[in-house]
Amino acid sequence: MARSAKSKKDARKTKKSLSWKKIFSLCLIAVACYLTYNAAQEFLTTLQLKRDIADAQAVIESLKNEHAELEEEKAKMEDPEYVKRYVRGKMMLSKEGEQVLILPSIDE
Repeated sequence: MARSAKSKKDARKTKKSLSWKKIFSLCLIAVACYLTYNAAQEFLTTLQLKRDIADAQAVIESLKNEHAELEEEKAKMEDPEYVKRYVRGKMMLSKEGEQVLILPSIDE
């Protein structure tokens, strides 16, 4: 009888230790899943930010090119002869006594 009481006690003790081990293992698995999820989210966020940076750099490059073209145009506009030719060509203005003729292009 003493043996059966002792074995029952050991069985309960083993069950308690197994249940604590199971709970602890489940908690560790839950924490590992949570950390993996957060790491994946951070990775995706980093990829999106890299794409955004690349897009922004492309826009910056485009704006730099446009700025350079505008600076060149500004420099040209300071030349009076260029301004005269520009106005006559683009806005169809003429000198006094001149006539503006529009000739059809080959494509038409």
